[in-house]
Amino acid sequence: MRGVSVRDALDGARTAIGASGSPSAALDAELLLAAVLGKPRSYLRTWPEHEPALAQRQQYQAMLLRRRAGEPVAYILGRQGFWSLDLDVASHTLIPRPDTELLVETALALLPATPLQVLDLGTGTGAIALALACERPAWQVTGVDRVPEAVAHGETGLLVAPGDIAALTAAFAQLIADPTLRHRLGEAGRIRAIRHTWTDAVQSLLGQPTNPNLTA
Repeated sequence: MRGVSVRDALDGARTAIGASGSPSAALDAELLLAAVLGKPRSYLRTWPEHEPALAQRQQYQAMLLRRRAGEPVAYILGRQGFWSLDLDVASHTLIPRPDTELLVETALALLPATPLQVLDLGTGTGAIALALACERPAWQVTGVDRVPEAVAHGETGLLVAPGDIAALTAAFAQLIADPTLRHRLGEAGRIRAIRHTWTDAVQSLLGQPTNPNLTA
């Protein structure tokens, strides 16, 4: 007896997700199945007759239930593409939006490539800060957020004590999948994360006194 093929799984998933009101049911179905199989989306079209294993089908069904309940695909997968990066995301961070890349483009166009101190206020996933640091080797970029989990999360569920700047900065760099890039940005000291209010972050950058109770 023939099992459930990639084509069958996608057909059922598109219908199920579409019934929940998603305007991107076909894309959602493909992204989730590709993740389950550990393959690029192109694989789904190249090998539509491939039959996923039972464990993979069960994992896919669990993901579909979450998507039908309204959970974003990025939260289900735990990652989202932004700029040239693949970033980890979690429920306590906003999902990086494609139109936010315009802010990165504008900053790169308006600011010189010479050494600068750059603050990303309310950094969340660190998408903007990490993109800028990747594009401008001379910049020292600091991501600022009052919520430690917003910058200290990752696939391993890494949480960092508010007083540990070194660990928080390491966690920030860990949001990038590429280990070489992580080293270049994090261990080389080109990007860091701190727990601050926005006003205290600016004062800290300017060398002015800040509220010690809000400094990581």
